[in-house]
This record gives sequence, structure tokens and C-alpha cells, in this order.
Amino acid sequence: MNKVSKRPFVPCAATVAAFTAANGLISAPYFPMSILPFFAAAVCAAVIVAVTQFLFIKITCIGNSFFKKTVYLLISISSVAAAVFALREYSRFIFDDVLVRENYFVIKAILTFCVYCLAVSKENVIYKFAFLSAVLISAVFVGLFFTSVKTFDAENIKSALVFSDFSLKETAVYFSKMFLPSLLAAVFICEDQKAIKAGLLGTAWAFLLGAVVLLDCILSFSLPLASKLDYPYIDDISTVTVGSLFTRMDGFAYIAFFVCYLIKCGVCVSLCGGMLQNAGIRRKRIVTAAVCAAALLLA
Repeated sequence: MNKVSKRPFVPCAATVAAFTAANGLISAPYFPMSILPFFAAAVCAAVIVAVTQFLFIKITCIGNSFFKKTVYLLISISSVAAAVFALREYSRFIFDDVLVRENYFVIKAILTFCVYCLAVSKENVIYKFAFLSAVLISAVFVGLFFTSVKTFDAENIKSALVFSDFSLKETAVYFSKMFLPSLLAAVFICEDQKAIKAGLLGTAWAFLLGAVVLLDCILSFSLPLASKLDYPYIDDISTVTVGSLFTRMDGFAYIAFFVCYLIKCGVCVSLCGGMLQNAGIRRKRIVTAAVCAAALLLA
């Protein structure tokens, strides 16, 4: 395609990065033997993101056809499913770890309302919010990493990088939980060939965020112990203090994860509305409200 992209390059990459950061970082790492499958999954993700975006751009160039509308509908269904699972995962995390005495439905309803407000916004608003959020998330994760240094044990990293324990099955699990849903974010930013570079940058950005979080957990707990915890990163950060003033650093992690899941759900719902519009269904606000209501009831 020769047209000039109207979508900002770095904010597009930031959207993919923030979206991906919500994919399983709360509960990672998953396995006790090696962290190498995570790195392999990231490489696979970069390739598949580029291929997916290339194919989607080609499909959008096809004239109005049944095949094209079918692809749009499949993306819409996948977006709703991703939003439901994300809403369920984050609500369960909040219910289990933060607001243990609150009503579970109320927690989901509050997040759903925030998602609706973001999803009905213009695309440039979503991109700006995602960019600011990705910068915030990066600062939080990197900052918490350095504040956790005093709890690190360098010996723990040795057991996590064991090549003999590399597993294709574990690679597939890391890919499906942490990178596969991000294909939707990659499609969301698609407009022309420039989007492929933004998708790759976003995937790399997300990989670095994931590596920081995983290394934080491993260096603090060791991989075997971290993989047994329900929320290893939160458990790790909750032990960190900075002087006598900052004694609950996990609050910063809660904010970062809230933003991640808000962007993920918001992008999924907005993408669903956009794809349904492309398939011939108008009234995006009504469709968005219906998708949010469905996600709330299904989550």
C-alpha cells in the first residue's frame, strides 16, 4: 500500500507493548526448570506478528467479499473472547489479592465501565493513552527491579538458564499465554506496511518488560519457587521497602497491571466494534456497549 500512514509509529508500538504486558505477567513464570522457553516464545511471536499483519493488510485490499467479512467477524469474536478472559483474569487477581472483601461482580463492573470509556474514544486518544501508559509501565517495572536488588541472589539465575531443560511444549505455553493474544493488538494498529515495524517494535518492547518481571521473580525467589506461587511478581514486590516511607511498593505494580488490562480490554472491544463496522454493522457505540455487557456477564 502506498498511502501515508495516519497512525503514529511509536504510540502504535506502545499499544502492542502495553497490551502484551497484560498477557500472563501476573502469574509468570509458569515452569520450574528453565526460562529459555520464554525467550523462544518471544522470537516466535515476532515472526508471527509480522506475518499476521502482512496477511491482514493484504486482506483489507480485497474488494467487498464474503471472505473479507468472514475474517472481520472472526477477529471480532476473537476480540470478545480475549476481553472476557482478560477481564476474568484481572478481576480474579484483584478479588484474591487486593479487594478480598469486595463483591466480585462490582470489581468486574468497575473495570468494564473504564474499558467502555476507553473503547468508545477516538483511535488517537487510545494511542496517546497507550503511549503514556507504556512509558509509565516501563518506568514502574524497571524502577521496582532496581529497588529489589537487595533481595537478589545471583545464584538463582543459573538454574533458570538450563539448555538441557528446554521444552517446545513449554515454549508453546509461554507463546499462547503471553504473546498469542497480542496478535489482536497487532491487527488493531494495522493500516499499511509501516504497521509491521511498529508491531515488531511493540513485541520487542513487551519482551523486555516481560524479561524484567521474570528476572525480578527469579533473582528474588529462584525459578522453582516462583513458578509455584499464584502471583510471584506481586509476592516479590510486596517484600520490597525503600526506607521507612515506602513500605508497600506493590501498589505501583497494581497500578501498572490495571493500566495493562485496561488497554488490553479497551483495544479488544474497540477492535471488535471496528471489525463489525467493516463487516457492515454500524452504530459503533451501541455495539461497543453490547460487547462490554457481554464481556461482563461472561467473565
